[in-house]
Amino acid sequence: MRLITICGTWGLDASDPQAFCARAAEVGYDAISTRLNPSIHWRPALEAHHLELAVMMSTHGSSPKAHIASAMEQFDAMEAHDGPIRLVNSQTGSDLWTLEQNLPIFDAMQRRAESLGLTLFHETHRQRPTFTLPQTLQLLELRPQLQLTADFSHWCCVHGTMLEGLEDQLEKVFPRVGNIHTRVGFSEGPQIPDPRAPEWKGNVEIHLGWWKRIHQLARESEREFLGLHPEFGPFPYMPREPHTQRDLADLFEVNAHMREKVLEAL
Repeated sequence: MRLITICGTWGLDASDPQAFCARAAEVGYDAISTRLNPSIHWRPALEAHHLELAVMMSTHGSSPKAHIASAMEQFDAMEAHDGPIRLVNSQTGSDLWTLEQNLPIFDAMQRRAESLGLTLFHETHRQRPTFTLPQTLQLLELRPQLQLTADFSHWCCVHGTMLEGLEDQLEKVFPRVGNIHTRVGFSEGPQIPDPRAPEWKGNVEIHLGWWKRIHQLARESEREFLGLHPEFGPFPYMPREPHTQRDLADLFEVNAHMREKVLEAL
């Protein structure tokens, strides 16, 4: 099984694909992750620096039908994209609706992704039907074919714990994960200020334990690849100093650190 480390554009200047890809390749990333923008052409830069592409998407609208329509528009852009796409990560549906109302969104997206030959992962995320661990398990029982991007930092925040005592439930989720957002959360928020700070060592170790178990199961099931995407984000995910408004840490450096930390642990 291949590990694919992914450098996200979220919160960073990606207006110059060549410069962005050069910086990502220098760190050792295998891919970049971005939302498709027709005014930005990634293929020449990706090919020049031997990088792959992961596409970010999110469904939106005031109804399930609107979410489906927004998803189809984004898949249209992927179909028109000039170049291969390694994976698609989606923030799908809404926590305002029942699972039964959300299911048609997942179904329509799965059919379209398969028709395009795309590997689709749905992210565990606040504001989405995957915002809690129990509801995500219900979704997986109803749709066994779905694959997940694990961002358990959201569950730490939503459940107000480091998921202590939920190991049996997590074990049911782990085999369905093919992509990991390696951001570290805590019981009151989805992102610690800096994973290099010693006061957050315990939180980092808990997340590493989850990711190592996912890696073990992915190897045993002979997955083709496992995506590893350090996804610490900008303000307000990244805290700032009062008054000066300076970020507490450099976003690119924090994510590069997490890349090395995870690879060392696996």
